[in-house]
Amino acid sequence: MSFLKRAMLYLVRKKSKTLILFLLIFTVSAFVLSCFSLLYATREVAVNMRTAVGAAFHIRSPLDEQPVITEQTVQEIMTGGKLKYYNGRNSGYTKGLQFIPGAYNTDENNMGQVSANNYTALNQNFGEKILELSEGRHITPNDKNAVLISETLALINNLSVGDKVTLFPAELAQKDGDFIDALKDSQTEAEVKIIGIFKELEPQADAAYQPTAGLRANLIFSTHAFLVELGIKKENEYTGGVSFYIQDPLYLDTVVEEVKQTDSIDWNSFIIRNDDFNYEKISSGLQTIQNLIKTLLVCVSVVSASVLILILAMRMRGRVHEAGILMSLGVTKKEVLGQFVVEVAVITIIAFICSCFAAGYVSGMVESKILDKLQVVQIEEQTLKTGLSGNSAPDTLLTMPIELTTLIYACLMAVIVMSALLSSLAIIKMKPREIFAQNE
Repeated sequence: MSFLKRAMLYLVRKKSKTLILFLLIFTVSAFVLSCFSLLYATREVAVNMRTAVGAAFHIRSPLDEQPVITEQTVQEIMTGGKLKYYNGRNSGYTKGLQFIPGAYNTDENNMGQVSANNYTALNQNFGEKILELSEGRHITPNDKNAVLISETLALINNLSVGDKVTLFPAELAQKDGDFIDALKDSQTEAEVKIIGIFKELEPQADAAYQPTAGLRANLIFSTHAFLVELGIKKENEYTGGVSFYIQDPLYLDTVVEEVKQTDSIDWNSFIIRNDDFNYEKISSGLQTIQNLIKTLLVCVSVVSASVLILILAMRMRGRVHEAGILMSLGVTKKEVLGQFVVEVAVITIIAFICSCFAAGYVSGMVESKILDKLQVVQIEEQTLKTGLSGNSAPDTLLTMPIELTTLIYACLMAVIVMSALLSSLAIIKMKPREIFAQNE
């Protein structure tokens, strides 16, 4: 009878011992694979975060006169390949709609503030989840006279996505303590199309004290072309600051230092501020998790290897008499050793297959609970290119590549087979007479 057949017959006959060894290897494999899976997932999320719009720097002026940054200067800063996007900002006021009344509201000061952006998705209000697009899409550089308005403003003016309205320039000023429109005699007008409607996620804390133009519900997001057509701003000039979004957050400090050498910016009138809070928040959290998983992986590996060696040694010790009988019947030591190894290998392969499904389920649950809590605001590439916001949550559940899984299982198999070999060597080195003498 071949050693392969004897191995199979033993596994079928000794069901309880086979089951115990199966459960042991299954548990060890599932734990080790789960740890590796989590470690892989956290590393991949960290890499993905580095390529997402997660870090930026902002150039703005602390002065009241709002000095200008030109489009030419912006393009000069954008050269080099380390920056992905920029969002220049301008602001102004407009009238032509019925706005929600604020403090000291009159017909003359019934106006709303306009925030012009290259990408409204990159505006701070949307980035910090103060506002959220509920209908339509965001503004992109491909739009001309397009606007976003609030749900409240759309409701009281009976407007919806796709409607066109004519708006007029306005300028909030004060005279004798009253808010007035300094451009009330202007005949300039511009037709705009409503391409999106947003809602407030947080109530405005000081709404009761704000004039009509200061209410967030009256805020209108627009393209820069709209303010240019109204005559409020000049083309290719930004007075509200410019935000630059970096390709890789690791280079943020380096890029900022390079930008500070830009001669076309009067740095006496501007300040530059780094903004890598989102990236730092998730990267530090991921690093902590990775360190914990590495520690757990080392502990699991050491303890598992020790337990496997101990269990296999006890298993082989109980089979000393069987080995002696086989060798006395003419079975070679190599065949006896082969039988013991095949038994362990067959159980290991079955346990590996089962543990693969178990580890996938366990690591999936843990990944979703841990990594979901680390999610921060990320701007999708598709949102910036088309203006369409993705409604689905970011996919944090990452499947480990089959090559890596196979390598882990190969290493586990090597450890288990070596443990079986080491446990069997003490028996194989003995002669049948010595084995029987021990059992007397």
